[in-house]
Amino acid sequence: AEAIADGVRTLLPFYQWEEGLKLNTIEDSSFDGVLNSAAVILGSPVYNANVHPRVQAFVNTWDVSQDTSNKVGAAFVTAGGISIGEEGTMLSIIRSMLIFFVCGGVGGEDWKSAFGASAIMYSDPSAHQLLARAFFAEQCYQAESPLNSMLLQKALGLGERVARIALKLKRNEANLNMLA
Repeated sequence: AEAIADGVRTLLPFYQWEEGLKLNTIEDSSFDGVLNSAAVILGSPVYNANVHPRVQAFVNTWDVSQDTSNKVGAAFVTAGGISIGEEGTMLSIIRSMLIFFVCGGVGGEDWKSAFGASAIMYSDPSAHQLLARAFFAEQCYQAESPLNSMLLQKALGLGERVARIALKLKRNEANLNMLA
C-alpha cells in the first residue's frame, strides 16, 4: 500500500488536488470516503484464494444509488506465496468496482501488472529461487520477508497510473462543466 501511495505522490506536486491522498485501513474507511475521492485503490490479503471477508463487507456497504461514475478504481493484494489466488482475488475486487466506477479495474503500468499489483510476502518470485524454495519450504514462511523490488516497482507503477487517469478524468469533467 505504501509503494502504491508513493506512486500517487509522484504526481501530487504537479497538480492541485483538493482531496489529497489518504491511506486508510478497511476499519477507517467509509462509503463517504469513496464518494469524496477521485480514485479508490482497494487492497486485500488473499484469504483462501478470495477477497478477505472484511474487505468484501466494506464493498457491500457501497450504495448503488449514489453516482460514483466519475471514479477510478484499482486493486492490489498481498499473498503468502506464489500462485495462491492473487490474480483471482484482484479480479474479484475489480468486478465489484466495475459496478460502481467508470474506470473500475485500472491495471499497472504495463502488461506485466494487467490486473493491479500483488505483493508476495513469503516467497521470492525470481526464477532461480523457485526450485530451491520448493525443496526448502521452511524458508518460504519467514516472519519478516522483504518485498521483492520488482513487486514494489509494480506497486509504484499502479499508483502512478491510477493518479494519471484520475487527473485526466477530473480535467475532462472540468472542461465539460465549462461548456455547460
